[in-house]
Amino acid sequence: NYASLRVKGRMLIEKYIEDIYPRIGKVYSVQQELTHRRGFIDVIADLDGVKTLIDHKTASSPYQWDAIQNDTQLCLYAADQGLDKVAFIVLNKRIDSNTVKTCLKCEFNGSFSRHKTCPQIINGTRCRGEWDEVSAPEARIQVLIDDVPKDLQKLTVDSIGEVEAAIKTGVYPP
Repeated sequence: NYASLRVKGRMLIEKYIEDIYPRIGKVYSVQQELTHRRGFIDVIADLDGVKTLIDHKTASSPYQWDAIQNDTQLCLYAADQGLDKVAFIVLNKRIDSNTVKTCLKCEFNGSFSRHKTCPQIINGTRCRGEWDEVSAPEARIQVLIDDVPKDLQKLTVDSIGEVEAAIKTGVYPP
């Protein structure tokens, strides 16, 4: 609902400011239109000291380690700008609750326990103490940085060009 999204959004923005801003140097462009086709590049900036084409994404789970090499959009964008270094900055929509459960009776750490009361065995008997639950929710941001080789850029641009040319002539290959 709206209230939940507002809280998540604020947490993600604060995490971005904390973790990503310090890594960004000179900003060359924001929302730059592509030269040869329709589309907009989120950011081109120095990331960790290297000029990088950055694409922001939101997701409910982390991206795979090879997501950049498998992404047509980043290949096209990199080719359009003549850049090799690209990055995904993925804002995870699932907020970690980081809940710590401690037994009020025996101080057992039950953070990974699904029991409603303390399962710790003391003198042969279950403690059954109540939990003191403390949450420290935290947003997560994933940064994937990689090079897109020129031959992969060319292959992607050529392939997309062939499909676009076929569509213009009314040919729709499977």
